[in-house]
Amino acid sequence: MQKFTAQYPHVHFEIYSADSDDLKRSMDENKLDLAILLEPVESAKYDKTSIPAKDRWGLVVRKADFPSDRKEMTFSEVVATPLILPRRFIVLEEISSWLEVSDKDLKVAAYHNLPSNALDLISSGMGALLCVEGSFTNRGKSGLRFVPITPERVSGHVAVKKKKSYR
Repeated sequence: MQKFTAQYPHVHFEIYSADSDDLKRSMDENKLDLAILLEPVESAKYDKTSIPAKDRWGLVVRKADFPSDRKEMTFSEVVATPLILPRRFIVLEEISSWLEVSDKDLKVAAYHNLPSNALDLISSGMGALLCVEGSFTNRGKSGLRFVPITPERVSGHVAVKKKKSYR
């Protein structure tokens, strides 16, 4: 963005945070030109460019509820935990596939559209947030910690923009 702004100083950026579904809807309504999305994402109607960053999945838990010497959490422990999950159906399907359970068999405490919205729920003891590590480390909160799941699961990121239609 710095290089682009240096070359085109009249251009301004507006940063907008939302989940992938909201970002794609805003692009479809011509409110956004570009979005950076966490995979999995349905992107057939967009031009996409992979971003080399990968994020590992885990649970954000209260430090008091999870021993500090534990470095990871197994799938069976995740399934037994009240979860705060993303509201995106495509992500829920992937999570259920990893955990080898139906989404109906997960202990769902709440759904969210942005992980940062769920941090107070975790602090109050409502459940644990299943998310990618960057969602927590970028907005961390005291008394909470990120615990990776094992076997490790990672998601990539893509930059997308609407495909041009030439009519």
